[in-house]
Amino acid sequence: MMVGYVCLLTLLVVNAYGSKEINNQQDADDFLEKYGYLNGLPRGNQRSIARNRAIASFQDFAGLPVTGQLDEATKAKMVAPRCGMTDSKKTTRSALKWKKPALKWALEKTTNQLDSGRIRMAIKQALDVWAKVVPLNFTEVAAGSGADMQFSFGSTDHGCGYSFDGEGGVLAHAFFPSDGRLHFDDQERWAFEDANKIQQGHTDLLSVTIHELGHSLGLPHSKEQDAIMFPYYRAPDLVNGKLKQFELSGFDINDIQAIYGPREGATTRAPEVTPPSVPTGNSCPRFQAAVTGTDGATYFFDNSNVSWKKTNAARDPANSAVKFYVDQRFPGAPNGGITAALTDKRDQLTFLFQGRRVHAYSYESGGQRFVKENGYPKDLKNDVPFTPDGAFQLSMGHLILFQGDQFVIWDAATNSASFKGSVNSYFGLFPPNAKASFAVGEDDIYFVDATNYYVYNGHSKSVTSTKPLKTLITC
Repeated sequence: MMVGYVCLLTLLVVNAYGSKEINNQQDADDFLEKYGYLNGLPRGNQRSIARNRAIASFQDFAGLPVTGQLDEATKAKMVAPRCGMTDSKKTTRSALKWKKPALKWALEKTTNQLDSGRIRMAIKQALDVWAKVVPLNFTEVAAGSGADMQFSFGSTDHGCGYSFDGEGGVLAHAFFPSDGRLHFDDQERWAFEDANKIQQGHTDLLSVTIHELGHSLGLPHSKEQDAIMFPYYRAPDLVNGKLKQFELSGFDINDIQAIYGPREGATTRAPEVTPPSVPTGNSCPRFQAAVTGTDGATYFFDNSNVSWKKTNAARDPANSAVKFYVDQRFPGAPNGGITAALTDKRDQLTFLFQGRRVHAYSYESGGQRFVKENGYPKDLKNDVPFTPDGAFQLSMGHLILFQGDQFVIWDAATNSASFKGSVNSYFGLFPPNAKASFAVGEDDIYFVDATNYYVYNGHSKSVTSTKPLKTLITC
């Protein structure tokens, strides 16, 4: 049991010691490996592809323009002050939690930069931020008494196996439950409730402590830049020269309550307000796009600000669809004008195309919501020579964009077309006038027009079934 636990910690905490400069590709590769974006490099032609994918994945997580290239903005972000925990998505939240509601904490090793009473006050305030939204209670105990959560300052090799790197770079790191160690780099310039010092470049102890406590309670990093669990340090806001009182974002609240549930009377994220379903018998609008999302439901888009959600698009006879506002389910999506959509099952991302404009979403099962991906929306590059009428994913994983008799294999990570060809030559004849399409199962793709839906089989490259639309969806 202990061996497995140590291996898990090795996955989830990175050795932060090393250069804070990205001088060459090897420095970048080291960074990408440390933070979970790269797991070794293959040989031959696949080497540069793997490297570009890793860079694109980091850029996307860090909120940078996704180019797949090691540009100056990417190098600068790699050396920016941040948490030392990995950004890997391998964390299983439900397995990483405290099994008891009452936890003890202690300040084990202090720093000469701040009075120990001030440090303990910062810790208490940070604990209160989380305790307001989840049913956990925290009690301070004496150092050395076996506290559940142990706060320490240290520098370089400070005894836990994960060295700090001096001022800048990694600010702190923490261990997931039920290892309660939280460590702060004593070579940083720390400040607490001191707006002048923070404006001069000192690091705010409170916001860093809140972030590290999120890990101690079981949260991984978040790609939402408004979340406290975003890996990069952001100084607290100032209002009239004073530090603004800290509040968790809706993303943080959703994620921590997915693990522990809400504290009675605590703030919870407002549930989605579903507009009334508008039954119109068997009459559905002319759909411009359709997609089965990573939540398992299928969404049908017409040229308005609503979508129709169907829980099982492969079931026949049809179950009724429910009407949703598009931007309610897909934050920031356009109100109308979605011309194509697809879900990449490999990366668990859903893409909505507004002409040549691409919006991307991941799905958080804990919060039961789609979350806009950083770096989106973006425009298709010029090597995609058309505006997509439809899109789907092949069983082997390729993402296909098409218009009329033209198609490309689209690489979402680099936003580029890796192959161009004729639909008729490679796929046979798609159904005429059918623009809305979505993949179902391994080989079947459903195409929808104004009155019918068509089942196209990718293996036989032919339409195997044509049925009235009303047998698939009732609006």
